[in-house]
Amino acid sequence: VWFMHCHLEVHTGWEGLKTAWVVLDGQKPDQKLPPPPSAPPKC
Repeated sequence: VWFMHCHLEVHTGWEGLKTAWVVLDGQKPDQKLPPPPSAPPKC
């Protein structure tokens, strides 16, 4: 699950300023996402 926090007005209708995506990896190596960072940047 990837989380997003955004201050763009167009996104505030989606449960406020936050949303989440469930992302699945593909079958090929170039279709796989790297893991999230261990220390994500702060807003």
